[in-house]
Amino acid sequence: MFKSLLKNNMGIVLSIAACVLIGICTGAFAINNLSSVQTEDLTNYMGGFSEIYSNQSVSTGSLFVLSIGQNIKYFLILLVSGMTIIGLPAIYFMCWARSFITGFSIGVIIGAFGSKGILIAFLTIVPTDFFKLSAFMYLGINAVIFSVRIFKLLARKGFDISFKNSFVNFMKSALFSLFFLFAGILYETLLTPVLFRLLV
Repeated sequence: MFKSLLKNNMGIVLSIAACVLIGICTGAFAINNLSSVQTEDLTNYMGGFSEIYSNQSVSTGSLFVLSIGQNIKYFLILLVSGMTIIGLPAIYFMCWARSFITGFSIGVIIGAFGSKGILIAFLTIVPTDFFKLSAFMYLGINAVIFSVRIFKLLARKGFDISFKNSFVNFMKSALFSLFFLFAGILYETLLTPVLFRLLV
């Protein structure tokens, strides 16, 4: 499945991968462009955030619901955008935006905790966002493929049995992406608070 996806759609795969990589890099280096006041505010925010994790019992259920709400919107936008031709720019933008958040979060933690922040980011953000970004990348790639397929069929002025097959494959990719997304959410809600308390 993955080999055929790479072989038949290398251009789309590379474009989405580049979009995600650019998002992570711009997010990570964005903190360098903040003013000293903004940097201090972020540092104080992270200090308060660590105190919450260290001194209070965090509700796993609340974290789970919060993470679902934050991530499902990206999933739904990618899913809906893949079903339209005009949604193509939104697919690339959402992949970039979500990866920007990852890079920025890593930059903020390293900026707040120094060299210790590297370990914190590596054990808390990197694992959970590996699953999440993998899910969004895979769904984004298949969303672009399906959107292009719709365009080609409209250009031919007719839908045939191949459209049904393409739609089914797109829905399968969405379910597979959802599995990876929930894996990242579970890591974030079950392991991240524990690791954060241990490291901070």
